[in-house]
Amino acid sequence: MYEEEKIFGPLTFGQFIYLAVGIVASLGMWLVFGEKSLLVGIVPIIIITVVSIRKIEPKKINVKNLPEYLKRKSLSLKPKDYQKYLERRITMIVSLALIERKRGFVEYTKSNEVLNKLKDALAESKKKSG
Repeated sequence: MYEEEKIFGPLTFGQFIYLAVGIVASLGMWLVFGEKSLLVGIVPIIIITVVSIRKIEPKKINVKNLPEYLKRKSLSLKPKDYQKYLERRITMIVSLALIERKRGFVEYTKSNEVLNKLKDALAESKKKSG
């Protein structure tokens, strides 16, 4: 329902690390062994890297672990940036709910739970920052 953030384009941080390691390993083999390493080493490294990236699913953030995630997020951002982050997430969930309602979908209760937790976190953050 609520994914770990993509940091580098469509990739999460963990996926990006796998990609970087694969590129460095391929480049290293190319520099050390030249064209001979293409089929023997580089192609398998590229295949393993792509498969590994596809297997690593972004961490799902559900209603149960949302408070812990928000706590980490609040520690990693300045108070104003954290509030802006929460406001964007709230707006996103409200917009999706409106679109779903217009299309005739049933309201998703977990979205309402997430929305309420985000609103509570925003109110708490604003109270702390004065």
